[in-house]
Amino acid sequence: MFFTTGGHSDYHQVTDEAEYIDYDHMTHVANFIEDLAVRTGNLDHQLKLDHPKPDPTAPCQQ
Repeated sequence: MFFTTGGHSDYHQVTDEAEYIDYDHMTHVANFIEDLAVRTGNLDHQLKLDHPKPDPTAPCQQ
């Protein structure tokens, strides 16, 4: 899984500084991901995938 709150113009640039981080929002997102991971890990069954397992020899598609 990949979680994001979206990019911004300074993302991965030299102007991307820690002072721009919304720590309250980051904490909210981190808590959500923790809750999701704990609930998923404690299920009494495996999750069902909605797609087939990808071919590891297939070319990369982005």
